[in-house]
Amino acid sequence: MNAVYLSEEKPIILVVDDDYLLRQTLRKVMEREGYQVVEAANGEQGLEAYQRIRPHLVLLDAMMPVMDGFVCCTRLQKLSDQSREVRNHLSVVNGNGSFDPKNLYFADHIPVLMITGLNDQESVDRAFAVGATDYLTKPIHLAVLRQRVRRLIQQFQLYQQLEEANRELRRLALLDGLTGVANRRRFDEYLEDEWNRMVRERLPLSLILCDIDFFKRYNDTYGHQAGDDCLRRVAE
Repeated sequence: MNAVYLSEEKPIILVVDDDYLLRQTLRKVMEREGYQVVEAANGEQGLEAYQRIRPHLVLLDAMMPVMDGFVCCTRLQKLSDQSREVRNHLSVVNGNGSFDPKNLYFADHIPVLMITGLNDQESVDRAFAVGATDYLTKPIHLAVLRQRVRRLIQQFQLYQQLEEANRELRRLALLDGLTGVANRRRFDEYLEDEWNRMVRERLPLSLILCDIDFFKRYNDTYGHQAGDDCLRRVAE
């Protein structure tokens, strides 16, 4: 696997193939299209690189030693499923008590374009069954490759934008509008998650309740605006 310095400005393509000459050909073609390329010579190296660089697209050969493309693709999908589960259930709180969606980001739904010398119906069905987004047969038609890569990366980028918008909507739905800290809905979700985790680990669960002394009297005396300011100060 090659070592490279990657920019965040250009899409990254992970090429996983045991054929060195084909990897070099794919690298040259993709770099001419403006993409960054990382190479891996087998499925195990591909999995390691996938987790390390979070590519925008995986070009994956079906038939390789050590770990073939079908097994590799299956494991890539498991990584994506795990990342979604973590993002849906894990909440990361920053210093002022609000939730930072960036801390919940794990790459998933990364398209996999499988490259295979097999053109029978069973191999095609198997490629899609293990999670491939699309496939190409060898010998590779480079014009077709360029178009499919461009389309898949555009779809992936649109999906990322949609996911970011959904994460922001969820973040706003879980925050109190006045103080910016987690609201009752988020408290209920988090309590249930922690309760279930403690049940699994057979550990006790503690809950600390904090209150503001004489807040009603303060609010009645100085007005609702002062009361709101007080709540915001406490939340900070």
